[in-house]
Amino acid sequence: MEGQLNQLYNKIANQVISMIPTDWEKIYFLGEVEKEQSSVSSIFYFLDSATNQMVRCHSIPDIYNVSEEIFDDMASELIYMVLELNNCFKENEQELWEQVVLMVEKDGTFSVDFNYDVMDKDDDGGQLYREVIWAYKTCGYVPAEGSYHKEVLDKYLGSIE
Repeated sequence: MEGQLNQLYNKIANQVISMIPTDWEKIYFLGEVEKEQSSVSSIFYFLDSATNQMVRCHSIPDIYNVSEEIFDDMASELIYMVLELNNCFKENEQELWEQVVLMVEKDGTFSVDFNYDVMDKDDDGGQLYREVIWAYKTCGYVPAEGSYHKEVLDKYLGSIE
């Protein structure tokens, strides 16, 4: 199973890297699979080498003038890869995770972590909430002022003060 997992980690990392049209320093990837695979999502952020700014993947088409259709197709492939990783755990009778976090450095080093039972918490505000809080805690990403994502983050920060 370990060899199969390493192949899947590399497959996901290479897909994410192929979606970034600029030099980068570090990538933060979050994949989620709800119980029984009722919902699957993936998101990534990366540190742009040229600007030293953290970029949310869904901003790539606008910032880097990339075709929205091509980006969406590649993002859909990423979802299937997350499902493939989850199915590897299921087929090998391993505990099923709800989140996979992959961090990749420019020099090729990477780490993988799995989170369990994150969707059963009382404070779970859904996928967008988990993403916004994860990005803030993991890579310090603060959404644009006036955006709904920023409202979600502000509400979270207000609740922990």
